[in-house]
Amino acid sequence: MRILITIALTLVTSLSVAANLTTKDVEKWIEHAPTLQEWIDQQDLDFDEDTLPEDIFDQDAMADYGINHMKKAGLYDELSKRTKKAGYDNVEEWVKASQQISMAYMAVMLESQVEGEYSEKEILEQKKELAELEIPAERKAMMESMLDGMLVMLKTIESTSPADKSAVKPYINELSGILGDDE
Repeated sequence: MRILITIALTLVTSLSVAANLTTKDVEKWIEHAPTLQEWIDQQDLDFDEDTLPEDIFDQDAMADYGINHMKKAGLYDELSKRTKKAGYDNVEEWVKASQQISMAYMAVMLESQVEGEYSEKEILEQKKELAELEIPAERKAMMESMLDGMLVMLKTIESTSPADKSAVKPYINELSGILGDDE
């Protein structure tokens, strides 16, 4: 999936959300995000992997990195104009809205996949059982990675406010077109 796995890991680790989303927030974002993202994509930015934050799953650090990269490239002011034209106070407000909407979308999508199938307790029990199995290390590592991924999904769902999930649910199809796998 194009960005969903990264979003899930990123947002679970350090979600800092202000107020709950409203339908108006989601509608505004859906209307403007594709155009803003398209403009960013057209800028041919080269991100220096050597200067990425140490914890690439820290959403705030990654957002700051992206914003600072736009500033260094001389593109921040133009992006700021575009985000203001879209109804945001600044680039940072648009980034936060993007993070919050992406998180809520991810939680709704994951919820539909795992609802009633897994619990954190069951997954942790499976990890304990796996640790005791005598199987090749590669296979054990792969299975443990899958269980860790399931834990991340559960934490994504649990850490997202019910109000945010409710705000995005009516727009799942539109959000899938923007955030989903387009390959």
